[in-house]
Amino acid sequence: MLNGPLHEQPRNQRATVIRTSNEFILLEWLKSTGRLIAREHIESDLTSDVEEEISEIIDLDDLAYDNDDDTGLDLED
Repeated sequence: MLNGPLHEQPRNQRATVIRTSNEFILLEWLKSTGRLIAREHIESDLTSDVEEEISEIIDLDDLAYDNDDDTGLDLED
């Protein structure tokens, strides 16, 4: 059975998967063709919304509550 990806190469020959020096890598090709576009930093209002939500959660945690840890109960029944 012939399996294309799995085949033997002689040791004295250069492997075909190793890139030669005259080949471009993908990023270099994208830069040279003008297809690599730098991202623009856009600050969104999401951070302020998230900060407001977090402060609301923190405010809810500050509410008074009964700190009863049931130490007086006999739980061995």
